[in-house]
Amino acid sequence: MPSGPSPAVAAPARAASPLPNSLMVFAGFLAISLLLPACAFDVAHRLGRGETMAGAVAGLQSLATLLSRPWAGGQCDRLGAHVAVIRGFPLLLLGCGAAFLAGHLAGGPALALLALGRVPTGLGESLILTGGMSWGMARTGPAGSGKVIAWQGLAMFGAMVLGAPLGLWLVQSGIGPVALAAGLAAGLGLGLALLVPGEAPVPGTPLNLREVVRLIGAHGPVLALAGTPYALINAFLGLWFVAMGWAGKEWALALFGIAFVIVRLVGAGWPSRYGAV
Repeated sequence: MPSGPSPAVAAPARAASPLPNSLMVFAGFLAISLLLPACAFDVAHRLGRGETMAGAVAGLQSLATLLSRPWAGGQCDRLGAHVAVIRGFPLLLLGCGAAFLAGHLAGGPALALLALGRVPTGLGESLILTGGMSWGMARTGPAGSGKVIAWQGLAMFGAMVLGAPLGLWLVQSGIGPVALAAGLAAGLGLGLALLVPGEAPVPGTPLNLREVVRLIGAHGPVLALAGTPYALINAFLGLWFVAMGWAGKEWALALFGIAFVIVRLVGAGWPSRYGAV
C-alpha cells in the first residue's frame, strides 16, 4: 500500500516528549469518533434501516480492527511504527470519503458505502493506535513508556469527548459534513506524522501467533470484556436517546468520555501503586 513520503528515520531520542504521538492518536480518534455514532444514526434514521442494521454497520469497524491487530503489529515490527501510522491515516481518509459519497446517495447504495467504509476505518484504527503507542515508546525510551500509555489514553478518550457529540450534532445536516470534519482531522494527523522523525525497527526474532496468545491469554479476555460496554454505549447511547424522545444525546456521550478522562487522570498511578490486577 503506498504511503507517500516517509520521514527520515532518526536515532532514538530518549528524552523525547510523548506529545507529538499523542496528538497523532488524538487526530485519528477524533476522525473515528466523529464518524462512528454518526454513521449509526444515518443508517437508522435517514436510511430507515433500524437500530440492528445500524449496530451491524458500526460493528464492521470493530471487526476490522480486531482482525487486523496482528497485521498492524507486524507492520510496526518489520517496517517501523512510524510507517504504520503514516499508512493508517490514508485508510481513515478512505473511510471518510465513502461516508461523504454515501451522503449523496440513498437506499442500498448508501448503506453499502457506509458499511464498506467502516472496513478501511477499522484497519486505519489498528495501524494508528498500535503504531502510535510503539512509536511513542521508541521515542521516549523505557522510562517514558508509562507516560506514553497515559497520554495516548487521554488522547483517545479526549477525542471521544469531542468527536462523538460533535458528530451527532453535525449529522443533523447530513453525513457529508461529518465526513468532511473527520477527513480534516485525519489529514492534520497525517501531516503531523510526516513531520516527526521516525524510529528504526527494533531487530529481533518475531514471535509466532501461538506464543503471543500464550503470553496474553490471561489478560486479553479481560480487556475484551471491559471494552464491550464501551463499544455498546458509544454506538447506541445516541440512538437510545432518540428512540426515547430525549434531548441531550450529545451531552450524554460527552459525559461518558469525560468520565474516561477523569479516571485516566486520577487513576494513572494506581497500577504502580496497588498492582495491575
